[in-house]
Amino acid sequence: MSAPKSGPQSPFPGPRPYEAGERDRFHGRAGERRDLAALVVANRLTVLYGPTGAGKTSLLAAGLVPELERAGFMVMPLARPGGLLPRAPTRSTCATSTAPTC
Repeated sequence: MSAPKSGPQSPFPGPRPYEAGERDRFHGRAGERRDLAALVVANRLTVLYGPTGAGKTSLLAAGLVPELERAGFMVMPLARPGGLLPRAPTRSTCATSTAPTC
């Protein structure tokens, strides 16, 4: 029995969304990422909706969150409706952050 061939890994994570750590493999949505970042910065409430499987969570986790962090914003963890709420930032988190929201 021969060992499986090892070739280049697929850039797609399969049937799950991209995560923040996979932002280097998340490509092709730069325009959407920039537009969404501009909307989030300009508006207190921004709603992102679309059909299941369209890549909304991937756009947020691997696109928008890193973009906002590079701009100096402190970004809360992502949460899903009906899921557990993310933890609020602590004083120690804010003490080391340059984000204007702390």
